[in-house]
Amino acid sequence: MSFLKLALTWIPATALLLGCTSKQSTPSAKISGDEFIATFRQAHDHRDLEAISNLVCWDRVTPELRKLTEDNLRTTFDDKIVNVKLTTEHPPGRPDVYERNGIIYRFNLPVIAELVVENPPLTKDAFNGSYYPLAMKDGRYCIAQMAPVGSEAQKPLASSNSADQATQPSEAGKTGETAQPAVVPAKTVLVVRLGEEVGLKTVKAGGKFSASVAQPVMLDGVIVIPAGSPVQGIVTKEGDYSPDATLISVTMNGTSHKISTGHVTFNEEVVFPAGSLMEFELQFPLELKALERRLSTIFSHISGSM
Repeated sequence: MSFLKLALTWIPATALLLGCTSKQSTPSAKISGDEFIATFRQAHDHRDLEAISNLVCWDRVTPELRKLTEDNLRTTFDDKIVNVKLTTEHPPGRPDVYERNGIIYRFNLPVIAELVVENPPLTKDAFNGSYYPLAMKDGRYCIAQMAPVGSEAQKPLASSNSADQATQPSEAGKTGETAQPAVVPAKTVLVVRLGEEVGLKTVKAGGKFSASVAQPVMLDGVIVIPAGSPVQGIVTKEGDYSPDATLISVTMNGTSHKISTGHVTFNEEVVFPAGSLMEFELQFPLELKALERRLSTIFSHISGSM
């Protein structure tokens, strides 16, 4: 299964995120989203591997990963394209960092958008297609690649960023709280920060892992699942299939709530270090009875300034 096919799964070893825009140009060169889409579609329709490879940012990408990416690109030429669009909504289930054979990999450019390539649906109302993470380089769109990073880039991995810290619930923020029931709808994305290393060894150690909510979940402008809420997940592996990670509970105000999420599938050689961000999508609504909900004016201000 390819990383480019979104099914709440992720296989870093075979699906190397596509990357940067077309051929090298002067820093003053610009390209619009429509132009990028047109270039992508033309390369696909002409089955032109060189042209579509020129849309990839290969900065720091290893020869092995480049070959795997180009092989994967070649296989997409057989897929009929129904629609291509740009969006700022990122696919759930895609971690921002992983470790393979002792090496940490991250995007080689900051991802700012997604190129969504839609193929004919396999089943009714089910998405069938690919997400390509877009970045900017020299004023041009790029499809960001995963690439090895140095030791200096690995240091901030386990630390929370300022946005996470700013959204932590505090004793000073209790004014305006009301005890009201809330229902978090299915398909809500939970972004969590791993509290420990997760990989194949997790299965052998009992399967369970700890994490915390990295971004608060809001309903009608109110935080219903605060950042920092403890989360428990489990890694399973059936037969010859790749390991699957999923979340099984989230704890708020001392109460544990069972949850069911989509799976993140990963290669057996991949290890997600403690501090990594992962995304999971709720499969069923989560009812939170008598939940202490806090008005999130501070968070709304922060989100608007990001």
